[in-house]
Amino acid sequence: LVALRSGVRGAVELANRQYTSVVAELVFVTVVSLLYQGLLMLTYVIHDPFGEDLLDLPTLAYQTHVSETCQAMLDAGSRCPAVEHLFPEGFPESVHPNAVIRLARSPAQQQLRELDRCTTEIGSVVATVAGQVAGLQQLYMEVLSELQNLTVGLSEVDSTLAYFRQQRLSPDKAIARGS
Repeated sequence: LVALRSGVRGAVELANRQYTSVVAELVFVTVVSLLYQGLLMLTYVIHDPFGEDLLDLPTLAYQTHVSETCQAMLDAGSRCPAVEHLFPEGFPESVHPNAVIRLARSPAQQQLRELDRCTTEIGSVVATVAGQVAGLQQLYMEVLSELQNLTVGLSEVDSTLAYFRQQRLSPDKAIARGS
């Protein structure tokens, strides 16, 4: 599109004998094309920044730097002034540096273990109570069902007694008559 536009404008300017405009169009076409090609090449070069090309990011150097930094942090923790009072005669070389940190935090870890144990016990008590509540709910439903059955039975007895009263019979005479 750029070449077509510049070609048409250049032809019109050439017919009008405007040679500076023709040169400007030629420069415009050349510069735009070179910039576009440059951008395409740049995207090709950076399309995989973690590859093995010369212009890619140095991933091995990053890994080495991170590893050295982590090792330096571990080494610094092994000579921590905050825990030197735990080893007044000197730090034993046989102990791993992280063991010092664990030793320094052991009372807190014991409290956390105790808290975890209590939480587990509370959870089991809550589960037991929930099971008992579910059993009580089932028992309540059974009792309610029996009460409804008794209510139905009592209403039948009431209707039978009302019938006997209406017939002016006593229940004993009705049984004797076989009604």
